[in-house]
Amino acid sequence: MVRPLPRATISLLLLAALTFGPIAQADAQKPTERDFLMTLAGVVGRDQEKIVRASIDDQDPSALVSIDPTAKQVKIRTIAALDLAALNAGFAPYGVSIISLEPIAVLNTSARAMAVEGLPGFPVLLDTGDPVNDQAVYQTNKAAWIEAHPELYPPIPQATAPSQR
Repeated sequence: MVRPLPRATISLLLLAALTFGPIAQADAQKPTERDFLMTLAGVVGRDQEKIVRASIDDQDPSALVSIDPTAKQVKIRTIAALDLAALNAGFAPYGVSIISLEPIAVLNTSARAMAVEGLPGFPVLLDTGDPVNDQAVYQTNKAAWIEAHPELYPPIPQATAPSQR
């Protein structure tokens, strides 16, 4: 005869499922991080650096910001879509302006990416936050490159057949 589980055991199992279920689900729903390189004009000292950090923090408090004052560049890792007009408006009273805000290419370490890594001028997929447009631009650039350099474009790496033992 099988004995039913005690109520305390059922309660503990239910508590564990309710506690750890949302944690696993949160990892699966992690928003996409995007990296940007912002070039500035007018960065002079720590006061302007604080304004740059504060303005970015207003748009994404969890953003990672790295400022290189000598190069007048800011690296930003964010999950938010940055509002360029709002950033410029926040910087302007302090004599800082944005010259450019460009996405930084995401490194792809797949076998295919490694095969084309050494090809001069081969296009790179840039993550601008619009995956459909990013992919369309990449595919267009890639097709144009392949047409211009058919002798350089390697074939897709073939999987090796398992050995017969």
